[in-house]
Amino acid sequence: MKYLLSFALLCFFSPQLFAQVWGNSSYQSRVRYEENNLAVGNNGTGADISISAKGLANVKADAFVAVFSVSQVANTPDEVHKLMKDRLNNAQEKLNAMSPQQALKIHSDMISFIALYAYEKETKIFSKDTYSEIPAGFELKKNLHIEYHRPEELDEISIILAQSEIFDLVRVDYFAQDLEKVKTELMDRALTKLGEKQAKIEKLMHLKLDTLNLSTSDAYRVVYPAESYKSYQKYATVSQYGSKSAATSGQSITLYYQPIIDKEFDFVINPLVLEPVIQVMYEVKIEVQDASYGRKNREQLILNPQGQLLPLSRP
Repeated sequence: MKYLLSFALLCFFSPQLFAQVWGNSSYQSRVRYEENNLAVGNNGTGADISISAKGLANVKADAFVAVFSVSQVANTPDEVHKLMKDRLNNAQEKLNAMSPQQALKIHSDMISFIALYAYEKETKIFSKDTYSEIPAGFELKKNLHIEYHRPEELDEISIILAQSEIFDLVRVDYFAQDLEKVKTELMDRALTKLGEKQAKIEKLMHLKLDTLNLSTSDAYRVVYPAESYKSYQKYATVSQYGSKSAATSGQSITLYYQPIIDKEFDFVINPLVLEPVIQVMYEVKIEVQDASYGRKNREQLILNPQGQLLPLSRP
């Protein structure tokens, strides 16, 4: 019975095919899109029937926080703090002038403050030379957090910070205020899809699942853009024309954004992904377990010494 049901489910709910243009990243290794199974587990009862509905939502961020690393070295503690303060104040004034209608929110936090040492050689007449540590300065490190609301603002922010010798972009975090609404919409649509699948199964199997022993489980998963970048080394070949050879650049390694592909979902909200997005997944599953349904057609047999299979009689 289970084999017939599995075949029927495959016929009714086979996933859609997915194809894309072959890109340079495929020369490094065969591209494989991982399955994104949520933590909707089997309850361990050996369900006779299992039905699930799975949805994906691509959510555009409405706020961003860029984190830049700032390092300053000086001879004395007072000097290193003053130089750091001057750099950050100068950068903040220029950033505030960038968007007078909506001032950028800026915060800095200290990462480390350490002393730097150098080695001084001491020459001795009757023994080997020795080296002693002497204070050589101090290093102060801070992170600069900047909130902005339009992706294109990051270019201008980077240019302004470079004028204060701040170059190191550590990361960018994405935020969306409507994630809870998106989760609610995912759940509503998944439950509707689950009801449609249940109706088809009941029609196919001539069963009423609501009269059997049901168990339900569901789960969400949220994936941010920072989790979806993969490394990529550009593909290039060297050509020669007679005695001349073309100069080639180094095989630098970069990153590219690889979102979760909608090949395994029953429905997708905002399927077209043009820019990095926050991706929310939801899956709901029902499992049907009926003791009589699982045992009523089973027959226990015994092999006798003559090699015959006979029904096992019970007292």
